[in-house]
Amino acid sequence: MTNEEFLSIAQVAQIYGLSRMCIYNWVVKGKINAIRVGRSYAIPRSELKHIVVKRRVSSRDKKIKKGVLKVVKEY
Repeated sequence: MTNEEFLSIAQVAQIYGLSRMCIYNWVVKGKINAIRVGRSYAIPRSELKHIVVKRRVSSRDKKIKKGVLKVVKEY
């Protein structure tokens, strides 16, 4: 038997900077493997490497990227 460390939904949410509800929904949908412990879930630490979080690009970042592409194109 392995001594694997488990994390709560709140801990995983804090690590990734997401809401607890987001992580909970991923667990319920099966995107994250977790073990039901009473009314809570335990997420194996090894599962964290399988979680891919896409960073939302802000409108400011989009404007900057558009401006850079314009300058490079004109140059």
